[in-house]
Amino acid sequence: MDAKKVQQVIVNKSVISSAAFMVLLLIILKVTNNIEISWLWVLAPYWLPFAIIFGFIGIIFGFIGIYLIGALLVGLFILSLDSYENYKDKKRRLKNKKDI
Repeated sequence: MDAKKVQQVIVNKSVISSAAFMVLLLIILKVTNNIEISWLWVLAPYWLPFAIIFGFIGIIFGFIGIYLIGALLVGLFILSLDSYENYKDKKRRLKNKKDI
């Protein structure tokens, strides 16, 4: 039974991710003054992927918003043309009634 427990501990061993390794390396280099970059860029492997994803999502929603505003403006324009045509028809009918 002890061998099974030992095997379970070995199977559950974790591996450090590349982003965590990169941040750890950059932190060590920054603290020991071997590199002179901002802390913003030292921690970039953690926040940069999220910024890229949210940037793309923002661009997509921006295009959707522009499309919807354009569709609304075209719809309002068509509606105003239709009401103008109705106005002209009413005016024409009133003129025809007066002529009779």
